[in-house]
Amino acid sequence: MSVLPLATPSPLHTSFDIPNARPSSVSNRVPVIFRRLFRFHQMDFELAAWQLTYLCLAPKRVYRNVYFHKQTKNTWARVLMIFRDYLLVGIVVATLLWLFSNRVLVSPPSHSTPADSTVEWAYAFDVHTNAFFPLYLTLYLTQLFFVPVILKSNWICLFVSNTLYLAAFSQYIYGLYLGLNALPFLVRSELLLAPLLPLFTGYVVSLLGFNVAKHVLPLYFGS
Repeated sequence: MSVLPLATPSPLHTSFDIPNARPSSVSNRVPVIFRRLFRFHQMDFELAAWQLTYLCLAPKRVYRNVYFHKQTKNTWARVLMIFRDYLLVGIVVATLLWLFSNRVLVSPPSHSTPADSTVEWAYAFDVHTNAFFPLYLTLYLTQLFFVPVILKSNWICLFVSNTLYLAAFSQYIYGLYLGLNALPFLVRSELLLAPLLPLFTGYVVSLLGFNVAKHVLPLYFGS
């Protein structure tokens, strides 16, 4: 009988083991920033607003604060909800604009309109980017200073809250219209202003007692 230790054969990987291992390996390859896009409780709105302000006033102070972010969050990077709103909503809006404008708004071929005149998807996304900036200033910065007011339970505060959202989305819709109206080969671009009617109707109805900010802000920060 041999006194040497015998090598124990490693268990064979069955077809049932491999699928169980794949999800973890796939998730490990996905960057953390993408896995956190929908984790609202991990997004620091106040820190984002603070950094945006000091990027204009004192940029050096922003990067000095990165060290403390590493100590508290154990990461150098951060996930801003504005990136999710800007990128994901932008992709959806740009795709809808691209499809709608090319199928409905492009004028028939003529001497002044070449047959290959089409709206590029990249241009539609650029239009979204330009239109998003006024909305960002209204809802991501101005609203921050009005939070102590708009969350109070009285009609004046409800009016201020809902008017902020009306102004923000009206600016966004009008910005989309201006972007596509600038293209000479598009006709009936006024159709892009159609969402203003249900938006204003919803605003008037909301003044009866529905505070938009009280329902939107908890989606980002919790109750």
